[in-house]
This record gives sequence, C-alpha cells and structure tokens, in this order.
Amino acid sequence: CISDEELLLKLIARKGFRILRRVNGDFAGAVFNAERMEWTLFRDHLGVRPLFYYMDDEKLIFSTDLRGVLSVPHVDGAINEQLIFLKTIGGNYHSVTATDYQHIHCVRPGSVAHLRLTENRCSFRETVYWKVREHRIRMGSEAAYQEKLRELVTDSVRRRCDAIPGLLGAELSGGLDSCVIDILVNR
Repeated sequence: CISDEELLLKLIARKGFRILRRVNGDFAGAVFNAERMEWTLFRDHLGVRPLFYYMDDEKLIFSTDLRGVLSVPHVDGAINEQLIFLKTIGGNYHSVTATDYQHIHCVRPGSVAHLRLTENRCSFRETVYWKVREHRIRMGSEAAYQEKLRELVTDSVRRRCDAIPGLLGAELSGGLDSCVIDILVNR
C-alpha cells in the first residue's frame, strides 16, 4: 500500500513537475534537489492547500501554516501595511502570493516555485503548470453540467478505491462532500 504523498513524489521523480497538471486533489509539497542545492515548492491547481515561504540570504523556511513560518527565530515578521490598509478599505488588491507579512509569501496555486540559497544569495524562479481558464468545459444546459460533475466526482472516487486493494477506510467530516464520497464508496 502506498500513501498519497509517496505516490505524488514517485510521479514527480519519474515524470517531473509537469505531471502535476494531471493530478486531481489538494496538495502542497516540497522536494530538495541536493545536486542543484534547490528547493522546489509546489501547490495544487486551485490553491486549496496553502504553502507559505520566507527566504532571506541565510535561510529558507516553508510551511502550510503561517504560524509555522512565524515561529522560527529571526524571521522578519514585518506587517504588510499596504495590503492590510487596502483590505480594510475594500481596495482592489489582487495577489495570490502576498500575505499580511511583507517578507512571507505564498506559492501561487497551480505553480512550482524553485528556490535556491547559494553563497549567501537567494534566487526565485516560478513555473506555472495550470491556469484557471485553460480547461473550459462548455455544456448546453444546467442538467448537462450536473451530469458532468456527477461523472467527474464518481470517476475520482472510483480511481481512488481502485488504487487501494482490500478494505478502504477514511475519516470524513460529515459535510456534503464527505456524504457524497461515502455514498459512492458504498456503491
């Protein structure tokens, strides 16, 4: 039996980060390339799972929770006053990478961030592997959209069930999506 994390890392090792275009789910992760001395941070298509990072000339810190980054000694936790001001007045500030902290950023959804720290110098390079409007589905009616959604969810649950031999167990929240998954698994 293989965990989701192991499967994702094996896919990346075999096919590279472009394989993330074909992965359906919420995830955030990091891979270290010792040859290049480079960290690669990646995030799911829609940004369900956040991935924050702080980088200066001496260190790189990343976490799926801001508190994880802020808890590290000597992290510059200066407030991003401009962003907070614009949020407060209802200003038009659209950034998926900015946080309430000047020097803490968030990896863009559907992207891979390559971060290197060499000779007391940091570098950042980003590759976007998925864009929101890239995969449009046009249907003729609301019923057709409902059927397509039913088909996609059913297929997703079936694929996960097929990937695990034997009994399947899961912790479900009891929300609508968990109830739908439970019904499909039982079928």
